[in-house]
Amino acid sequence: MKIYEHIDNNIITEDLNLSLNSPKELLDHMKQNFKYKYSEKNYRVSSAEELEKKKYGVCQDFTLYQSEFFSKNNYKYWVVFIQHKYYNATHTFNIIEMDGKLFWFEFSFGKYQGIYGPYSNNESVVKDVADKMHDFSNARENKNKPNKYNYKIFDEIPYSSGMDMNQFLGSVGYNFEWGKDNRIKKNTGV
Repeated sequence: MKIYEHIDNNIITEDLNLSLNSPKELLDHMKQNFKYKYSEKNYRVSSAEELEKKKYGVCQDFTLYQSEFFSKNNYKYWVVFIQHKYYNATHTFNIIEMDGKLFWFEFSFGKYQGIYGPYSNNESVVKDVADKMHDFSNARENKNKPNKYNYKIFDEIPYSSGMDMNQFLGSVGYNFEWGKDNRIKKNTGV
């Protein structure tokens, strides 16, 4: 699947004084300025301003940042939370609509950074991401478990900056207790 490059003019992210002209420029800005890193003992979802200052975050930080850009610049977008049922793996990402077509906008999922599509519907995007999560988890854990996953698609961002991990996970409908060792203690799924 090819990476889609879309060009629009005069898109401004006013709060951060960033002049970005398209989702592609947003992605390029993120690649140049941010890295994926989860190291905080008392994690809280970062605002766009906090992310610009500290220069690192995780998928929910980046998805919030992206969603604010899409909303301010009148792109139709969705927020997706996905959980693999067997690998304790979760992910949050955006689907965006450009020129009437759907695309997966990805920053935090390692080698898949990019804008992918077009897709026929939101569920086909989720299936593609779930397949990639499954392949990644199988390789990482050297196991071959079934590709079963739960997901929720939101028409708007369901969480906000400042939430701790339990609050974030509750906001996306994920029911479990987050342990002090940054591991899931009790998992009842989405």
